[in-house]
Amino acid sequence: MNFDPEQPASPPAPPTPGWAPAPMPKSLDGSGQLRTTVGAPQQPFPNQVPDPVVSVDDFAPPRPKAPWLVGLGLLLVGVVISWFALGQPGNIIPTPDPVPSASAGEATPTWGLPFTISEHRQGRWEVIEHEWTAQGLEVNIRLRVEKGPLSVDFRAYDNSALESSYQGTGNRAPAFPVGEIAEGDEQSGWVFFQMRRGDATLILTDLWGSQISALPIPG
Repeated sequence: MNFDPEQPASPPAPPTPGWAPAPMPKSLDGSGQLRTTVGAPQQPFPNQVPDPVVSVDDFAPPRPKAPWLVGLGLLLVGVVISWFALGQPGNIIPTPDPVPSASAGEATPTWGLPFTISEHRQGRWEVIEHEWTAQGLEVNIRLRVEKGPLSVDFRAYDNSALESSYQGTGNRAPAFPVGEIAEGDEQSGWVFFQMRRGDATLILTDLWGSQISALPIPG
């Protein structure tokens, strides 16, 4: 049969006697919506996996270790450092015995020029003052024996004439004492040298004339 678009369509045929609509599913109502019973829990669909439970704590940063663990670690580090600093047992270097120091009354003086003849003969000396006269050179000397005893003598050397003079009797007093000076003793006094005025050198010697030390004397 050919279809003519300009010819109106025929009305639908009426239902046959005894026809009835098919029953609707129990899960749908007449409007096609799912029926829901108020207050009754819904049953999950078969083979449905429940959603995992998510908490706010899952997104929080990790908590620090217990404070007592941190304190214990610091204590162990301190013990190790102290162990290495103080030395391992059996390898501790013994502390040498302290050297006894001189008491306040026996303090070594710092004046003058120190001299050493040997390990057991040491001291220091200085020129306190000097004076040129028409006769020669007067010198006031102070000497201390720190290790001794010690016997000394003096000579004066003319730097320009290359000549030396031995001590004699002068006009200034007190004269430097003659004889042995005990350990710890200090002596002072004047000595005289007959020589012309000029730059000179005062020489400290022992009793055999061996030079010990020397000090300059300006002319």
